[in-house]
Amino acid sequence: MGVAPLRKLSLTDFRIHASKNVNWVIENNAHIWLLKHGRPAAGVVPAHHMRALDRMMGKPMDQHESEMERILQDWRFAKLHIEHYELTQEAERVLLTCPFSQGHL
Repeated sequence: MGVAPLRKLSLTDFRIHASKNVNWVIENNAHIWLLKHGRPAAGVVPAHHMRALDRMMGKPMDQHESEMERILQDWRFAKLHIEHYELTQEAERVLLTCPFSQGHL
């Protein structure tokens, strides 16, 4: 088993040619490291690599997806209340614990 081909791209460069880059990942069973300020921030990998990583971490992908959907719904709820100046304790708790709110308050 060899090492997957790798590209390192800034977020901006990836965004400009996102479809082309994703196709390259799929066709070459490759990885792309997304750089933010020159440092790796995230990765783009084939779906079967993500499934393997999920198995290794002990959670199936559908469980991750449902958790992320719940977090996103909580974040939208809290953001709506802030926009209407009705910040409740529950909305504040969600915003303080939600990864989507980082830097958006």
